[in-house]
Amino acid sequence: MSNIFGARPGRPLAIRRLLGTPSFLPIYLPIRQRDLHLFSDIPDEDFGGFYAYARRIRWLRPSRDSPSIDVSVYTSLWSKIDGCLLPGLQIFDLSAAPDYPRVAPSSVLLSESLHTVDISAYRRMSPGTIKNLEYYFSCMVTESPSVQKLRVSAHFASACLSHLSGLHNLQVLEFQKELIYSAQGQGDATKEAMLALSGLRSLVTLRMDVQGETFEMETLAMHDLPCLEVVELNGILDPMVSILRHLPKHRIHSLRFDVLCRAESDPIQNVAVDHHCLFKQLAFPQLRILKFYSEVGGGDDELPVQTGELLSEALRCRHLETLDVNFVCAQVATDDEDIRNMALAWPKIQRVKYVQCEETMHPAGLPTIFALEHFAQHCPDLTILDVILNADVDYYPADITPYTHGLKRLLLNEIEVWLLRHECWRHLARYLDSLFPNLEILDEDDTGDNWAQMFQNIDILQQATLTIGYTYGCFASAEVKLISAEHLAAPLPEETEFRCFFDDSPSRGLESSDLRKRRSALRNAATDFAGEVSDSLWTILDNYARRIRWLDCELCPDVSDDVWQYLWWHRGPSLLPRLQSLQLNHGGLWHLDHLSLLIGPSLIFADISTFHRGSAAETRMAVHYLGRIAAYSRGLRHLFASTYLSAACFKGITMLPNLRSLELQERYRPYHHKHVGLPSSLAKETLGAVSGMRGLRYLRFHLSGRDLLTEGLAFWELVNLSSIELWGDLLPVASVL
Repeated sequence: MSNIFGARPGRPLAIRRLLGTPSFLPIYLPIRQRDLHLFSDIPDEDFGGFYAYARRIRWLRPSRDSPSIDVSVYTSLWSKIDGCLLPGLQIFDLSAAPDYPRVAPSSVLLSESLHTVDISAYRRMSPGTIKNLEYYFSCMVTESPSVQKLRVSAHFASACLSHLSGLHNLQVLEFQKELIYSAQGQGDATKEAMLALSGLRSLVTLRMDVQGETFEMETLAMHDLPCLEVVELNGILDPMVSILRHLPKHRIHSLRFDVLCRAESDPIQNVAVDHHCLFKQLAFPQLRILKFYSEVGGGDDELPVQTGELLSEALRCRHLETLDVNFVCAQVATDDEDIRNMALAWPKIQRVKYVQCEETMHPAGLPTIFALEHFAQHCPDLTILDVILNADVDYYPADITPYTHGLKRLLLNEIEVWLLRHECWRHLARYLDSLFPNLEILDEDDTGDNWAQMFQNIDILQQATLTIGYTYGCFASAEVKLISAEHLAAPLPEETEFRCFFDDSPSRGLESSDLRKRRSALRNAATDFAGEVSDSLWTILDNYARRIRWLDCELCPDVSDDVWQYLWWHRGPSLLPRLQSLQLNHGGLWHLDHLSLLIGPSLIFADISTFHRGSAAETRMAVHYLGRIAAYSRGLRHLFASTYLSAACFKGITMLPNLRSLELQERYRPYHHKHVGLPSSLAKETLGAVSGMRGLRYLRFHLSGRDLLTEGLAFWELVNLSSIELWGDLLPVASVL
């Protein structure tokens, strides 16, 4: 054994106890991160130990600098075994093999378990190589029918590729070319490779390096490639257009193009026209991923690529989730309308990268910073945005509609801030923060010096939180952090005036007279606030109110209708658009119509258990309020309400698609010191409404009375209900069960 196996000098031998004393040698078998080699014939007395090890090999990758193994070694091994040399082999990788690997001996490595084969090292098509490759492919079809991934040279002759149709389980096929070669005749090679695809009914992914000119061929029928979903092309633009023209379009959801320049002797004639020829072939209705990288560029007098014309066909792909387009050399002209069309056409988009050559950019051919609002308005799933915009504008709007968008990463190219005035940074930061409040603050290495200063301003805005409210008459409760005026577009009012309306310090232990004085002062401040509000104060109110996500309200009757009316006119139907948790767990039923201001699209949890059944007017207000929750808070998941509300109040709630938890709490009577559950007549109405909530998973309610009959209530429709808690008298509970 000493003359057969070994390890590289300086490395411990991984299988010394199995195979004997090490020496040195040439087939690279990475097992347990050790390099072992075979360099000569194996004596009969040592073959048993070798084969016991060989059966365990799953991955084989010959080394690039290893000498070729003599054919006699393979012949000797083949004579000692009746079948595959490595029966457990799953991955056979020749990507780093010598220039002239032997094909025929490699046939002994075709196992039934083989699923990944890389033989792209075979590139030069001599007659002998073609003959050997034909033999290798024919053996692969019979000996390794389970091959799922295959990587071959893009220069294989049609005689070799004709065997591909026998690989019925092939899912990933990659044609790779040499980096430098003559373009003569390569168009025919690309066409032959495409013809070889016919009949690969399991093919899912096609990666292909192309060269040459455009070509024509019989269009591949859809049933020939029924599973094709991913196509990635690399090379010259013309054959890419031909391939796209002949591909089936019903199932493909991912496309990638890496467009390289032609040879210097054959420059491209019209950059805009040629790029448009490719993009107009993108009629793929299920397309979700589009990646395009182009090194092609024209002269200084070349007309720019018009984004509107370029993406006209891609805008029909309504399911697009990723757009990654990079023009390295070409000029591209984009305006705000193009950005708007993208946002409207791709509501499910998650990642957008659309950039061009920095040296060819000019502000006149760029969209303005205001175009980003289209993404904030129409693309709720967008998380990464990398675009080139003109941020040097004459003004920024003072009244910015806040959004709850979840965009995490915003990359804006360094070039367009060269002209940006430093005094605009704070305005730009506030504008971007209004659109995308969840932006990650990027390091200076990612943004450059100029954008780093803007992100510092955004960081300050993100860390500033404020509570809108009163002490003991609380309209909102949260942490207050005031920031210096130099970081805001509008100056802060004096702290005394500011804290007169926004007070975060509940005064514990005060005498009742002190409380009355405090409340009187706050009431007067609120009246002054409603009567006349400076623009700077409203800017601060708007800047902080739109950040509140948790709200614990004690409704104060001292808040006048004028205050609510003022807020309504300035903020519209939602004062707190990012509110996620609402708890109205103090006080009674106060101005339910005003509470509509506290409803927004982000609301997930609502506790309105203090709303009890009262007069007809109060009931109508409760119905109105719950109806607005159903209309404007479609994402509500948890509702905690009073059992004493009428069934009419829950009419809209039953239609909430995401409601998962409903708790109907008993009403507490302080004078009787006991809890009162849901009366029988009202209980049956409420339970009838609840039984229609098919998505409900958790249900808890309190019952009272002794004559509750639940016959006919379709609780069996609550197919997702996993937990139910009942409280009350025995008979009503038993009736429900």
